[in-house]
Amino acid sequence: MEGSLIFSELNSVFFTDPDIEEIGFVLSVADFCSGAAAQHAASAQAERPMLVRDRCLALAFWALPALYRYALGTLRRLRSELALLSTNFTGSRQRGSLAAPGRKCGDWPGRGSAGEAALVRTALQATRALLLVNGDCYTALHARKRMVQAGYQPLADELRFVRLVLSKHPKSSDCWSHRRWLLDQALRLGSPPMSSLFCGEAAVCGRVAELYARNYACWTHRMRLLPHASSDQLAAELASSEHWLRTHLGDHCAAHYRQRLLDRCTQLAAGGSSGPFDAASVSRLWRRESHLIKRLILLYAGHETLWCHLRYVTLASVRVAAWPEPAAAPPAEPEHGLPRGLPPPAAAAPAAPTVDDAAGAALADEPLDALVRLLSLSDRTLAAAAFDASVFLSDEALVDETCVRQPPTLASEVAFADHCIAECGTPADQALPASAQRRYAARYKLWALWTASSELGTATIGCRRAAAAGGLEGVRASIESAWRCLA
Repeated sequence: MEGSLIFSELNSVFFTDPDIEEIGFVLSVADFCSGAAAQHAASAQAERPMLVRDRCLALAFWALPALYRYALGTLRRLRSELALLSTNFTGSRQRGSLAAPGRKCGDWPGRGSAGEAALVRTALQATRALLLVNGDCYTALHARKRMVQAGYQPLADELRFVRLVLSKHPKSSDCWSHRRWLLDQALRLGSPPMSSLFCGEAAVCGRVAELYARNYACWTHRMRLLPHASSDQLAAELASSEHWLRTHLGDHCAAHYRQRLLDRCTQLAAGGSSGPFDAASVSRLWRRESHLIKRLILLYAGHETLWCHLRYVTLASVRVAAWPEPAAAPPAEPEHGLPRGLPPPAAAAPAAPTVDDAAGAALADEPLDALVRLLSLSDRTLAAAAFDASVFLSDEALVDETCVRQPPTLASEVAFADHCIAECGTPADQALPASAQRRYAARYKLWALWTASSELGTATIGCRRAAAAGGLEGVRASIESAWRCLA
């Protein structure tokens, strides 16, 4: 079948049912036909290129190349005219009338309103066909931007079309960028307000994330909308992202989004918010997050995402617990290596968990050997710390009562890592999840001790300087010694 016929049938489908919500590619449309429709296709010896059912559009694979070639050729023929059409409305774009569904431009030289409408309609149809087949066709996206700027395509219609494209191309970074551009235009116009668009965008991101797991582009788009969310919307996002993390334990992108979500709540508390995110509730929120992640680690072994997320949450919990009263405003530039949006603690309060005086004295001499001596002292120094796994494995209804006692300390984190290592058994008789759990727990223990040592002495700085000066072998020897201590 020729591309022009497939292109015409696609346009007829959208004219008949403009509210199509999902698109997919199938090997044969005949497989989804039944009865008379299947017999008609067989007798005509020609298979239909597409099928619509329940607001879902199915395109046959064999029809995609011809459709794409024809639509691309059509757009290339119209490129010069579209450029002229765009430049003739620079003034109207500056006046900001982007939401108009159409514009009468009889003063456009050489073309009347009927010819202009035909040009715009053909361009929209060609770009629609291109993007349905290839979501990363930047030429088509740029042409649609021009038509939105000129007022020929309403913002609401374009947002709905991009949502349709994302149903088939959920990881298309160009489509997500185009959607952010559309939201920026809506924000510039101020109608509707971004807070009213946030719920719809969150629903779109949730749907697309279900289609493709660990979708970096989707979660990044959702993350960039957080500054425009209200307090109630942030609370809803906390609940939905927690449910997602419980059911998608290996999704690094979702864990990263939750970190930025917690940071946003912390920024509100640091700014003196008196709503649901004040200093006390945010501090409790971080502690509850630490409790939740540890519970998931104990229940589901071998997920590196949870251990990486626990590092961030532990450091943030300690720093939030060290806030002065009242909470200080956040600094203009966040400290290097610290979670975003977290203000520095008071001068009298430690910025990280500490160890005892013996470990602190061990850090006073040689910086390269300080960390190794600290690790060798860890068993004796932290022997008093006991880990009670039943606190984390008890009924979740008791979580609110147990997770608000004290912020994480070096002793509690090392005890938790030691418990996970002990539960995995010896390396000889470990299954794959247990082996990964032991490795992640050992790395977490090493990170906790390293972070604490950087606050007590110059071990971290000294190691970096030694590495820069050519002492890389000494740093490697220190790390190998640490691994032997953790085995």
